[in-house]
Amino acid sequence: MLKVGVVGRWRRLVTSEWVNTVRSHVSLLALLVVYTLLGSKIFQVLESSAEKSRLDEAKLRLSEARHGFLDSVEGMDAVLGNGERERISGLLRKYEEAAEDAQMGGASLTTDANPRWNFPQAVFFSATVLTTIGYGNIAPETAWGRVFCIVFALVGIPLTLTVLASLGRPLVSLLPVASIERLLPKGRMKTAVTILATLSLLVSFLALGGLLFMWLDSRTFMEAFYFCFITTTTIGFGDIVPVTD
Repeated sequence: MLKVGVVGRWRRLVTSEWVNTVRSHVSLLALLVVYTLLGSKIFQVLESSAEKSRLDEAKLRLSEARHGFLDSVEGMDAVLGNGERERISGLLRKYEEAAEDAQMGGASLTTDANPRWNFPQAVFFSATVLTTIGYGNIAPETAWGRVFCIVFALVGIPLTLTVLASLGRPLVSLLPVASIERLLPKGRMKTAVTILATLSLLVSFLALGGLLFMWLDSRTFMEAFYFCFITTTTIGFGDIVPVTD
């Protein structure tokens, strides 16, 4: 009888409303995490080979331009004719163009280029898609990568909004709304105090995020605070993005 009673109480606990609510939130969150990781891996598979080919081509162009310039000036006399000067100027211009293209592509002869489509970067890109931030520092270049990005966003953005709404309701319910309202003044002052308190909470949240980002990414506080604001408002200019994995 004791065993049956314990099982009965455990069954009632498992089927209680709050357990079902927690289970629902956790399931949605787990689904979003799995969806994000799976999408990130697909992005990496679709884009990494194309990125490697582009980096190799840019690095080859840069190397050829450099050697072409060095070969042209090696062993030449100190005094050059006008024709030689123009030819060397043209070679140097080609080298500069190749160097600029290589820099835009992330390639360099002096340092090893870090691939943009590694898995952490793919996860970062997936998160910017699902949250509609879209920094623009990394984007699909292949046709299949862009097609998958469209499908991934069409499914993932509503899923993300559903998860946020699901998690937001219990968080709001934890706030002592009644106690806060009793502390607020009446009339127009109530609106002013509410706006001021909301702005103070927002600034504090951004400042806390700025301090964390400043420590993690070696930024100034102004840069970090600006990045947090651009991210929170989903503006996502892409002029400042995390550089560490």
